Parts: sequence; C-alpha cells; structure tokens
Amino acid sequence: YILLSRKWLATQNPMIAVFYIQVFAGLALFAKSYESASRTQLVVEKGAVMILGLAFICSVLAMTLFQSGLQKLKSLEASLLSTAEPLVGISLATLFFQEKLASLQIVGASLVL
Repeated sequence: YILLSRKWLATQNPMIAVFYIQVFAGLALFAKSYESASRTQLVVEKGAVMILGLAFICSVLAMTLFQSGLQKLKSLEASLLSTAEPLVGISLATLFFQEKLASLQIVGASLVL
C-alpha cells in the first residue's frame, strides 16, 4: 500500500490520510470482533482511557509521522524503513520492559534483517 499510495499522498495532508485509514481500519476491526452490545459497553467502561492512549500513541501518532515522512522520502525508502518497525518495537520492549525473546522470535527478527 505504501508504494501504491505514494502519488496520492504526495498532495494530501497526512492528518486527513491518517483519519481515513484509522476510521476504516477501526470499523473493520469492530465488525470482525463485535460480540454483543453489553460486551462492547464493558470494554469501553473498563478500558476507555487505555484504549484511547494506545490508539493515539501506537496508531495515530505513529501513522501521522510515517505519512509525513512518506511525503519526503521515496516509496522504496519508506518501505524499507517500515520493515524495520517491528525490530525497533522489539528492541524498545527489551530495553524498557525487560522482555525476553523466544528462539523463534529471534529467528524471525533475523529474517527481517
């Protein structure tokens, strides 16, 4: 999608692109995971602050920065940088949260490199 959307995104405000991407991704995820109205209400009541925080930091902020960078980089460069995203996440989790990687995860990270 990065390679295909580069031309369209070159002339668009990154915030508008992120808005549409997030809305449609959210609707798709909601449709797939919907169980009942009472379950949805329970999740919102118990975790609204965490959900909003995760949504903003992990999705909106990250995607806005990525879309802004996509306007300044070539599609190939942006694709290569986005490939490193899981490795950065693993590195930060290991550094800040003392997460331990299983052997299979190390193999997977090596394959990404």
